[in-house]
Amino acid sequence: MGNGGGAIQSIGGGWGEVIAERLKQTDRQDLEKFLASAWAPGGPEVYPCREHVFAAFEATPIDTVRAVILGQDPYSNPGQACGMAFSVPPGVPRPVSLRKIIRTVENDLSIEIAEDATLDPWASRGVLLLNTALTVLAGCPGNPTHRAVWRPLTRAVLEVLASRQESIAFLLWGAAAHAACDGLYLQPRDVFDAPHPASRYSPKNSRSFEAHHPFRDTTDRVDWEL
Repeated sequence: MGNGGGAIQSIGGGWGEVIAERLKQTDRQDLEKFLASAWAPGGPEVYPCREHVFAAFEATPIDTVRAVILGQDPYSNPGQACGMAFSVPPGVPRPVSLRKIIRTVENDLSIEIAEDATLDPWASRGVLLLNTALTVLAGCPGNPTHRAVWRPLTRAVLEVLASRQESIAFLLWGAAAHAACDGLYLQPRDVFDAPHPASRYSPKNSRSFEAHHPFRDTTDRVDWEL
């Protein structure tokens, strides 16, 4: 993966050229500068590591996308962020959001998932695990600087997917995901929104993540087993 001027075009999975063509020159320059400096020695800790920032695109090539799960930003605790939304590296304890996702899959599909399972199999089956911001300051989720610098790229990706002739499922989890799609033309049958998985659960709360059954309602689109 390249650095400097070619960082965007060098994104793997066939995404680089497509994204670069859709970005305004100023947005692309701002993002390239950010990528060249965000992990500078002595600076604040940023997750994930530079090498994993575009892991979601490399794991799910552009021509294989069947669904996109859209979250907010990477996990902000050490060792958790891996470049794919809501997943963690093998052997890392599951954060609250991931535990709830796994539990919801089990309940929706009446299956049992192994304790060491990650979300990697979804990525290999065409599920783009995307956050609205691809980086985060350590211990500081929702940092406005990080969210702003990534907003044009996220929008470009969503526009590319929305323009595809093939039907793609958009699983929008949380306010940031919903806002990222404002004004984007999506077929209602392709949108499956839900609160963020970190939201509190209550059996009587119809607005909880679990109550939206994000996996049960999309089994015709994706094999959700892990």
